[in-house]
Formats: sequence, structure tokens, C-alpha cells
Amino acid sequence: EHKVNLRTKELNKEKSKVEKQNKQIMQSINYAKRIQESILPSNELLKDFFSDHFVYYQPKDVVGGDFYWFRSFDNIAAIAVVDCTGHGVPGGFMSMMGSLLLDKIVQRNNLDTSKILSELNDEIIRVLKQENEGSMQDGMDLSLCVIDKKNNELSFSGARNGIFVLEENNEKCYDADLIPVGGYYSQKSKKINRFYSTQSIKLKENSWVFMYTDGYYDQLGGKNMHSLGMDLFLSHLTKAVKGKERRVEVLKQEYSQWRDKFPPIDDVLVVGFQI
Repeated sequence: EHKVNLRTKELNKEKSKVEKQNKQIMQSINYAKRIQESILPSNELLKDFFSDHFVYYQPKDVVGGDFYWFRSFDNIAAIAVVDCTGHGVPGGFMSMMGSLLLDKIVQRNNLDTSKILSELNDEIIRVLKQENEGSMQDGMDLSLCVIDKKNNELSFSGARNGIFVLEENNEKCYDADLIPVGGYYSQKSKKINRFYSTQSIKLKENSWVFMYTDGYYDQLGGKNMHSLGMDLFLSHLTKAVKGKERRVEVLKQEYSQWRDKFPPIDDVLVVGFQI
């Protein structure tokens, strides 16, 4: 009995130690979340430029690897929706780096979307020292739009992430180039040659533009436990637009209903706007 009591005291002491360490770790991660949220564009900034917009942002963990970025120059603005390699703390580090690099690259005199992606690719390779075959080859998938509000025009370039445009119930998908930004070598240890194309889009009045990462439509769920898919994702977006001020709640409800008891597999980020 004496030995059992001693062992119990030792276990309680170890438990208290682990709980203290866990509390310290969670305090650090929660503070990291506050820092990460501070780099995201404010709702007021987006509201000043767009006639209407919404953002559905739901990291898988406390901090996430998805982020959105925005800069405006009078009637012209650049907006990006980015999915970094990984999620959680590693994804959070990548998102901070990506946001700072976009701030550095995008200037009033540099609004060519394909050149922006090329420069972002070069900067990630430089910062992470990816020229060596043995270095980590992490990168980002993203969609980038430069919007001319005065002329109702949009330029789009994408690295593995496309966009949707909804015009009076007519849906059109604009595909991205199937190469990420960052990562000097492929999985087969071959150097990656990159070229990012630009697509020019003339927007009609009341057109909606949707930018997104893969977390929503890749989510497992349903009766047969498969991915939600792009078709169902687009129907959810159309339903959300009709939901007026409840757009984010509609997307969240449809997402939760689909996955049911299955846990989230990735960060979720969806941005919609009208100019």
C-alpha cells in the first residue's frame, strides 16, 4: 500500500508537469494565432473596395497554413488566396512568410499577375534555400487576382488553385497552372521549369468571383465517405450568395452537414466578392 501511494504521488507529479508544459505550449500557439490573424486584411479594408464580399476562414488547427492577402491602389486592387504546405504551426510559419513576400513584391507599378507569381516563386526558393536537392521543397498553391474596378476587368493567375465566376446563374471556372510556387525540385528530383499564364476576364454587373483553397471541396464525408467535390462545392457557393448576410453561415452549415462526425482534414478558406 505504501509503494502504491508513492507511485501515485509520482504519477500525479508527472501529470502536473505535463499539464504545465501543455498549458505553456497552448499559450504560445494561441499567441501565434493572434499574430497570424493580425496579418489578415481587415473586413473594413475589403468593404471599402468591394461592393459586397464574404470570407469563410476555418483553420484545421489553432493556427493554419491558409491565408488571404489584399492590397488596393485607388480603383485597382490585388487579392490572393493562398494554401501553404502543411497546416498547424508549420503552415503558420509559411503563411507569415508568404504574406510578407507578397507585400514586398506587389507594388503599384508591378501588377502583372503572372510576374507576381514568378517573383513569389523565386523569393520562396531564395528564402528557404531550395536550390539544393536535399533542402525542404515546401511551397504554396494560390490564386491571384488584380481587379480594375473602374473598367470592370480582372486579371487572374493561379498556381494549382483556380477561381469561379458566377454571372446571372451562369457558372464559369478558370483553371490554374498545375505548378506551385516554391520548391526547386519535383518529387522525382527534377528541376521544375515554371511559366504562369494570365487570364483576362471582363466582369458583368453583379458578377460574383470566388477564390478558394482545397480544404472545402476535398473534405471527406457523406454516406460513402468520399470528397465533397467541385460540383457540390459550387452549388454551396450559389446557395450562399442567395443567403445575403448569412453567406458564411450557409457555407459553414453545408460543410458541417457534409462531414458530419468525420474530422476536418485541412484548413478551409473561401473568399467571394463583387466589384
